[in-house]
This record gives sequence, structure tokens and C-alpha cells, in this order.
Amino acid sequence: MDMDELFKEYRGWKKDMGLLEFEFSRFEGVPYEDVIQSLCLSQPQEERVQTGRTSDRTGRAALIYRQVKEQMDDEWFDYLVEKYKN
Repeated sequence: MDMDELFKEYRGWKKDMGLLEFEFSRFEGVPYEDVIQSLCLSQPQEERVQTGRTSDRTGRAALIYRQVKEQMDDEWFDYLVEKYKN
């Protein structure tokens, strides 16, 4: 890339960096609604007898939810960092 091309692209790069800095300053992670949609909890296809393990399932779902949200937050933040570096 020669100097003329660098000067032509500078304005766009500066704008992109400003937008990324703004996103970093307001980073709150992935919205809870997006996490719930990504989990795609499936409904049972057949009838079955409910056992007394509701609390176990609820606890497991909560742990999975937390792990998925943390992973999505990390991935989004890493994406922003890589974009900012380039």
C-alpha cells in the first residue's frame, strides 16, 4: 500500500477506531435474551412422568446459562479486541 492509499483510507480507519472505542466503553456483554435464544431449550416430544428432580434440572440449566453467557461475552469482547488491533 503506497502513501496515497494510506491517506485515502485514514479517515475510514479513524472512524472505525472511534466506533470500537465507543463499544469498549459501553461493553456490557451479551443480552440475556440472546443467551436464552442460543440455548434453544427443546421441548420433550413425548409424554413422560415428572420426577422429583426439578431442582436438579433447574440448577443445571442455571449453570449452563451462566457458562454460555460468559462464553458469549468473552467471544464478543475478543472479537472487539481483534478488530481494534487490526
